Amino acid sequence: MCSASTMNRALVDSGLKAGQWVVFPGGGGGVGIQGVQIAKAMGMRPIVIDGGDQKAKLAKEMGAEEFIDFTKVKDVAAEVKKVADGIGAHGCIVTAYQAYKGRFWRFDLWW
Repeated sequence: MCSASTMNRALVDSGLKAGQWVVFPGGGGGVGIQGVQIAKAMGMRPIVIDGGDQKAKLAKEMGAEEFIDFTKVKDVAAEVKKVADGIGAHGCIVTAYQAYKGRFWRFDLWW
């Protein structure tokens, strides 16, 4: 319940609207998946960035329109732009700030 209310508040406060793309870095985890489901229910178009086939499957099942596996994609920002109508996402809800296998990524470095 706590993660769902956290994601709901973040999405409401973001000002994002139905039909807009929203990115969830680390969205394959518990908090991010809550955000994906809520964003989808609000009519947004969720993009999850995470690593691994299991997280890709879960993200798609929970409503992500796109899944970008940062372990397989060299330029994550370019891929977000490509899948989001060639323009890019309208917003980003950061749910996980992590390093994976020595590969460090941060939202402020993507754009």
